[in-house]
Formats: sequence, structure tokens, C-alpha cells
Amino acid sequence: MGIDLASYTMREYSTGLFLEREAMAFFNKAYLRSPADAFDPRFSPILVDNLSNLPPA
Repeated sequence: MGIDLASYTMREYSTGLFLEREAMAFFNKAYLRSPADAFDPRFSPILVDNLSNLPPA
């Protein structure tokens, strides 16, 4: 999951379900200190290239 509020998924599923686009934008703004934080893998784990050091799920 990332912060891309213009993604296909966000456009396709951002209305009529539990978390709508406006709510996601609010939570992103509340969680991030700056726009650069959106590229921190702790916020957007999809940005991580190597997941080999993660514990088993």
C-alpha cells in the first residue's frame, strides 16, 4: 500500500466502500510529517526491493 491517491485502485474503489478517498487523504496527512515521508518504506512497504529480512508470516 502506498500514498498514490491517483492510482487506478484509488480511482476505482474510492467511493462507496468503508475508506473513501477523502478519508485516506486525511489519514495520510495526519500520519506523514512531510510529503517526503511517503517514500519511507515504513509507510509504503510496496517500495521495498528486498523483503528477505522480514520475520515469517
